Amino acid sequence: MLTTERLLLRKPTVDDPDMRFHLEQWERNGIGKFVVVRRADAAVVGRVGVQLLHPETWQTVDGDDGEPELGWTLRPEYRGLGYATEAARAVRDWYAAPHLVSLIPPDNLASQAVARRLDAVPRGSIHLPDDGTYVVWEHRA
Repeated sequence: MLTTERLLLRKPTVDDPDMRFHLEQWERNGIGKFVVVRRADAAVVGRVGVQLLHPETWQTVDGDDGEPELGWTLRPEYRGLGYATEAARAVRDWYAAPHLVSLIPPDNLASQAVARRLDAVPRGSIHLPDDGTYVVWEHRA
C-alpha cells in the first residue's frame, strides 16, 4: 500500500471490478496496477502501476525478462485534477527502477503532460498490431 497527500494506492482484490488480470500480475510478478483511491471520500479514481513488457513485441510478459512500463488510467470524472501525476510519481518512486517506460498514444495529450511532469522524455514510436501507434516515453532515475 502506498499513500500520497490525497491518495491511497492499494493492491487489487477479487472484489474490485475489472481488476482480475491485474491481480494475477501481482501474484505472478510481485508488481502490477494499484487501485487508486481518494483518501477524502474513498472514491476509486483509477489504477496506476507497473507491468513488464517484452522489449521487442511490447506484449505483457512474466519474470525478469520484461521492460517495466509505468501506466495510468483514471476515470473521466477524476481527470485533470493532478491525481495521475501524484499516483504515478508515488509508484515510480516505490518501484525505484533505474529505467521505466510509458507507452502513450500520440493523440493522448493529457497522458503526455503527465509523462512530462514526471520528467519522462519521448524516445521514439512503436506500432502494435491490433492496437495502433504509441510513443515510448522514457523515465530515468
